Amino acid sequence: MKNKRRKMPFPFSFYAGIVMIGLMCLASCKKDDQLPVPAITSINPVQGEIGTEVTIAGVNFSDQVSANAVTFSGVPAAIKSASTMQIVAIVPDRAVTGAVVVTVNGQTATGPNFTVVTPVPLTIAAITPSSGLVGIDVTITGTGFSATPAENIVKVNGVAATVKSATAVQLVVTIPASATTGPITVGVKDKTIAGSVFTVIPNLTITALQPASGPKHWEVTITGTGFSTTPSDNKVTFNGKDAVVKSATATALIVEVPLRAGSGKVNVVLGDQHFVGPDFQYEYTYTVQTIAGGTKGKADGTGAAAQFNGVYDLVVAKDGNIYAGEFGNTRVRKITPNGVVTTFAGSTQGYKDDDNPLKAKFGHINGITQDNQGNFYISESAFIRKIDVSGKVTTLAGSSTNQGKTIDGIGTAAGFNGAQFVQMSAAGDLYVAETAGNVIRKVTSAGNVTTIAGTPGKGNGGYQDGAAATAKFNAPSAAIASARGDVYIAENKNTKIRKLSDGSVTTLAGGGAGAKDGPPDVALFGGELGGMAIDQDGNIYIGDYANHSIRMITPSGQVTTIAGRLGTSGFLDGSGHEALFNAPLGVDLDADGNLYVTDFGNNAIRKVIIE
Repeated sequence: MKNKRRKMPFPFSFYAGIVMIGLMCLASCKKDDQLPVPAITSINPVQGEIGTEVTIAGVNFSDQVSANAVTFSGVPAAIKSASTMQIVAIVPDRAVTGAVVVTVNGQTATGPNFTVVTPVPLTIAAITPSSGLVGIDVTITGTGFSATPAENIVKVNGVAATVKSATAVQLVVTIPASATTGPITVGVKDKTIAGSVFTVIPNLTITALQPASGPKHWEVTITGTGFSTTPSDNKVTFNGKDAVVKSATATALIVEVPLRAGSGKVNVVLGDQHFVGPDFQYEYTYTVQTIAGGTKGKADGTGAAAQFNGVYDLVVAKDGNIYAGEFGNTRVRKITPNGVVTTFAGSTQGYKDDDNPLKAKFGHINGITQDNQGNFYISESAFIRKIDVSGKVTTLAGSSTNQGKTIDGIGTAAGFNGAQFVQMSAAGDLYVAETAGNVIRKVTSAGNVTTIAGTPGKGNGGYQDGAAATAKFNAPSAAIASARGDVYIAENKNTKIRKLSDGSVTTLAGGGAGAKDGPPDVALFGGELGGMAIDQDGNIYIGDYANHSIRMITPSGQVTTIAGRLGTSGFLDGSGHEALFNAPLGVDLDADGNLYVTDFGNNAIRKVIIE
């Protein structure tokens, strides 16, 4: 029996299509089974406000932003950027605390909870300090600041300031150099708030003094910047002495020149600022008064009732009284500041040591000084006498045997040839100008006498600067040591002021005999010079006997007449050049800087008030 082929109900292409579809479905199912699953490893930060950018770290994210979906507590979030290992998303509105979820191609990863923080308002509570110089640090306290310094935008009246440190409640910023007075503002993200006004204080400067010279109590206008408008806030000094500020603006101070200021820098101090200004030239005033005497005689008394006879030298003692040596009466007189005169030591002319000063005898007294212990030293031509604090009179150095001889030695073994004015140094050594011997002597407290300058010997007078041992003097009348240890020497016949320093003698001032102020080589002195005194600025005061005046020599040798009229004798109190003297000799300064003078020809004690 013959087999017949069965006829298929559908065409072959139909069955081929069915098989292809099945294979495609199998392939599709296999592909879905192989998709990577995303995972979240961390989020940063883990808390923040709505709008905070959160970095989500993990794996199997899509690097296509649109292929990733992020939710915060179920609320979809905008994605800023994406990579396979990191997504940056923004916390959306309406989000609450809850899980962060990432979905990639239908695959979901659930991460940690993100805590939504209620926004802290941006506020400024205080700015400390509220004023100051540019460049200072200011602390701003408040709320809502970023703990990252660079995220806080701070401006001072519109000028950006550097934020040095930051917390959520405090910023430390530096006032910028170009800042001006105005409000301080703080901006954090999209918020900005204005605080109180910060007052920028200009830098303290002094640009001018008007006038630049003047006497005590003179009004001076100081112009500049950065002054306080409260006068007492501005501390002003002239040459280190406090001045009274009478009125003040931010750019000008009106001040009163302090008494005895001296020439020097004008300084202004305001808070932590200190500015050194230009020099002010102080003009001293000089007023002459008569303290006691005025007639020749021996009488003790008060003021004009007291009498002197050839009052030669004086010293302002530690007790504030004046002790004066008399050439004619050969006594030491005590004068109180009120002019009460008594006899302190001496009786009749002669030579006698004694425990009782009023029984002791002196010859012609040429000089008197005092040491720090209160002992007095008196020069006679051949002797140095001492009056100790008990009043006992002794001979420290020199003797009748050696009179007229320049002999070094101790006590009576020493000899003097015309010991003139004497002066005690701060170191406790006595300096003696030996007029006839033309040398300068030093006497220690133990009575040891040495020659420190000049050439001893007959006919040794002359004029020669140089090494102390070979220098020549001609009738030196006075010697005084400065605080530094330099010795200044006045000469009668050379009419010069010489200086002994570091073993060498130079000429400080004096161009010859005459009566003239001026620079060292121009100034002229009279033919007989008295004792000297040195003030705290190094100025030397000397009695110019022949010119009837008081002269001052600056450390540079400039000579001026401060009281009396050059070449004119008389007896008159008054200011400066209105006053008259008659052969003034000894001088000394008191603690206030006033000068006392022995007016030899008028037999008076005079006072020059220096202010």
